[in-house]
Amino acid sequence: MSGTPHSSHQDLGGKHLSQLQTLSELSVSVVICTYNRAAAAIDTVLSMAELLSVQDELIVVDQTGDPRLREVCTRGEQLIYFGMPVPSLTRARNAGIALASHEIILFIDDDVIPEPLLIECHRKMYSDRELAGVAGRIRELTDVKGSDLTEKDLRDETGFWEIRFDHEYDGNVPTARGCNMSFRREWLLAVGGFDTWHAPPFSFREDTDVCYRIRRSGGKLKFCAGAMLTHVGSAIGGTRPVSPTHGLMQREFRDYQQHFKHRRDHLYFLFKHFSGAPLARNLYRSYRTYGNLSRWPWRLAAKHVLFLAATAQAWWWSITVRPPFFEPLTTIPNKRET
Repeated sequence: MSGTPHSSHQDLGGKHLSQLQTLSELSVSVVICTYNRAAAAIDTVLSMAELLSVQDELIVVDQTGDPRLREVCTRGEQLIYFGMPVPSLTRARNAGIALASHEIILFIDDDVIPEPLLIECHRKMYSDRELAGVAGRIRELTDVKGSDLTEKDLRDETGFWEIRFDHEYDGNVPTARGCNMSFRREWLLAVGGFDTWHAPPFSFREDTDVCYRIRRSGGKLKFCAGAMLTHVGSAIGGTRPVSPTHGLMQREFRDYQQHFKHRRDHLYFLFKHFSGAPLARNLYRSYRTYGNLSRWPWRLAAKHVLFLAATAQAWWWSITVRPPFFEPLTTIPNKRET
């Protein structure tokens, strides 16, 4: 199965792929989901606004309700502000899909520095009509440059563990990273959007999950080296709720809470997409390495309890939860707030 998906879901306002005539007509909706880091988000919004072509739009889904960010989004007709009172990254991404007016949706984090050709490189990749999504290049401030794509990067069973997104050359990939990824809107609709069972307010593996669902429905994903940004990795907000100003016990509790949610999301992904020997190998690898807590002997009991609890809940979700994951249209209005 390949090409354009057939979806029974209602189109929430975007044009259908069959309406496209030339690459220059491909419009991009950039979606930035932000939570509890307004200063970084404002810098990202202003940087991205400068890269928009006249037909593009920039949608900011704000899960904090910061008035400074709302004010910034009133400065241009192409900027769209949407506030969500209850934080949830996957629901915020789905709100971005619902609000998007264009064929291509580009998701980026709220703490990035984009390269000048970021949007254009994503756009040009879709000259391939069979392409469902693009993984952009991500440079980390604290990491060394990644290597070229390897066989392990491209395998379903290990790709999500191994792959880095700082490569010199384009190529097929099994997944993308939520920090810098784009999709044809109709493919996101066809697979039911992002899975809202991933733990709010932050989520883990929700980007990998939607990529695997798209590929298993016949969609093709590619890495684009030219679609590059730098991930700053803000110390607070987003998926990093523990502040260095918190007391020792509070930091310890929040750290365990975050590890539990990340493990649960990760194991939920494994149960959804693997079975048999591949599932067993991934579960063992997860138990042995995930969370990086085994170096503290006095935490071993907590590690085992959390892992078992996360495994049980993830397994139950995997057999009971089914797409689509979009909220009712009455709760995600197809309109622009200013």
